[in-house]
Amino acid sequence: MPTALLDLILPPRCAGCGVPGALVCPRCAAELHGRPACRMPVPTPPGLPECWSAADYTGAARRAIIAYKERGRTALAHPLAG
Repeated sequence: MPTALLDLILPPRCAGCGVPGALVCPRCAAELHGRPACRMPVPTPPGLPECWSAADYTGAARRAIIAYKERGRTALAHPLAG
């Protein structure tokens, strides 16, 4: 069943921690809005340009990004873009 249809039937769960009631709960939203910084993968492939992000790719931020990119939770675009 498409995710958008499921969101109409079932209450949304936080993409970061799974608590019911919101796409991203306030606690996990705080993890999405970090200080922008250069964050390079380890090991860094030769020739890779600088990689910048607003949060570390860990915890709630990682889970929300995976839910958006790999699980079709496109409603997370707005919280992630912030």
